[in-house]
Amino acid sequence: MNKISMEKLLEAAYAALARRDMTAKELADKLKAACPGCPGESVAGVIEEMKENGGLDDARYARDFIERRAARRYGRRRIEYELLLKGVPRDIAAAALTEYYSEDRDIINDIEALIGRGTGAGAPNDPKEIRRLTDRLTRRGYEYEQIREALKNMTKTAKRQDNGNA
Repeated sequence: MNKISMEKLLEAAYAALARRDMTAKELADKLKAACPGCPGESVAGVIEEMKENGGLDDARYARDFIERRAARRYGRRRIEYELLLKGVPRDIAAAALTEYYSEDRDIINDIEALIGRGTGAGAPNDPKEIRRLTDRLTRRGYEYEQIREALKNMTKTAKRQDNGNA
């Protein structure tokens, strides 16, 4: 490979990583687009160089991505799916998710907040509304059992409040 192409790849890699953190797969795709005639070995070499100098780290990317998605109240399954789509290796994604969720996370409170935001009130009573909410929360990556527990907690809380007001 000629020196000009290698310099072009390195320049494109530094520019891409300066804009935002990305996975090795995302960077490889960007480099291939920036230099269509460049051999795959050259792209792989630049990826390795970026990993060695710390500019590219799939584990760091996964941890940051999980934090951002969890803050937006996405569930574990949805986050894992998105990490895999972005090219994070399955073992790295699993380790980062295990690390994040091993801490004391109150997932049920997150679900309750999403339900409250979706209904404007407490737990819904209408079966169609419950099914709609369950489907929406499942798409966000929450487990059915977690959703059911959150609905049960919200119903108990609503009953206590009703009894207190009566």
